[in-house]
Amino acid sequence: MILCDDIQGAGLIDVGGNNGGSACQGCFGGGGSGMGGGGGGAGGSIVTPVTLEVTTNLLGGSGGPNAQCGGCATRYGGAGSEGYVQNIDFNWTSEGFSIAWEDGQAGGIWQSSDFVANDTISYVILSNDLEVCQGEIALVGVSGCNDSSACNYSEADFCSNACVYPLIDNDCNAGAMACSEGTVWDSSTQTCVVAVPAYLNDPGEAAILNPCYFDSNGNGLVEVTDLMNVLSVFGLACGDVPETAEFSCGDPLGYQGYDYETVLIGEQCWFAENLRAEQYLNGEQIVQSLSNNDWQEISSGAVHFQPSIFNATEALYNWHVINDARGLCPTGWHVSAPNDWESLIAFAGESNAAKKLKSVDGWFELSGTDDFGFQGLPVGYRSHADGQFKGEQYNGFFWTPSEVDSHPQFFLLDSAFDNVLSDFSDKNAGFSVRCIKDAE
Repeated sequence: MILCDDIQGAGLIDVGGNNGGSACQGCFGGGGSGMGGGGGGAGGSIVTPVTLEVTTNLLGGSGGPNAQCGGCATRYGGAGSEGYVQNIDFNWTSEGFSIAWEDGQAGGIWQSSDFVANDTISYVILSNDLEVCQGEIALVGVSGCNDSSACNYSEADFCSNACVYPLIDNDCNAGAMACSEGTVWDSSTQTCVVAVPAYLNDPGEAAILNPCYFDSNGNGLVEVTDLMNVLSVFGLACGDVPETAEFSCGDPLGYQGYDYETVLIGEQCWFAENLRAEQYLNGEQIVQSLSNNDWQEISSGAVHFQPSIFNATEALYNWHVINDARGLCPTGWHVSAPNDWESLIAFAGESNAAKKLKSVDGWFELSGTDDFGFQGLPVGYRSHADGQFKGEQYNGFFWTPSEVDSHPQFFLLDSAFDNVLSDFSDKNAGFSVRCIKDAE
């Protein structure tokens, strides 16, 4: 006895779509392929090529598609046409072969009067009344709801064996009043569910995690900070209250998809690199990619991302971004102000503070020693006068939120000086930004 499974690999015939492909081809040494199984096998004692096609009547049968429990089926193994299987019709392209079903029916049609969901139907292939090979068809049960009065109605469904109806006043949304804090009403299931579920499907080995569930800082991304927060509750049982995980300066800080290095200098916690945010704190996009002329004339916030020899790009902001109520630095941090810079300079030493804050490499003349890990780079600036990018390897400008007579103040690390400089500029100049942690 030759099993169809042994020959074609898949071993199961598709049910639920027209032209359901080859079955048992390998038993006859036939070639070809189809949805129902693999290619032709090595061949048996009979070498006549045979192709078996499967067709189904999706909506036939006494009593309609919902006449019996589980009376809906789908093609074996996943996607495809779904519907009620009334009969399965096998058409042969070669004569001399026949099919016999396990229930004694003969011929090319199997009637589904006794169909049960998830059933398997066995058959044998005959040639001149001699059994050549055997196999089976799998019928996979499908649930659905095609009742328009139900809360989970779907026009695409054939069945109504899984309908969910309103619990209150024939209104699918009336149950929302029962949901407590942290839950929302799911009208399709008529239950309160967790507002941000941990899984996108059912829990278990095949569970798909919901990224939003692990976004602990609410910025729309799962970053290193979020993963560290998850690890902080590792081993705790549900209901346990974990100790508060506090940020420690020197830890990376995730913000808008990027993990910033931080550094403690004296009693101040600084970003150890320039800000590169493309959005305001509230998530709204900052205008970018302006022409030189538009850069000169704009009277609202804008950022310029400049390809750099130091990083892939450097972000240069006009001062309107700094002064925008939507915020720029992460929550609990702010754009470094004049008093922040003055404290930094005093700690580093007035006369050579710039030398201690500059990076070791990249400067045209007087390089730095980077004593504290501030990593001040000469990334240049975008001019307010002509919109051109200038000053790379010579200057590192840093905005502050302060202004005098409508001219905002900046601090400057310059290639020609070992001390930190400060002055005032036009609001449309494009300078770097350093964030500093709020004082506690």
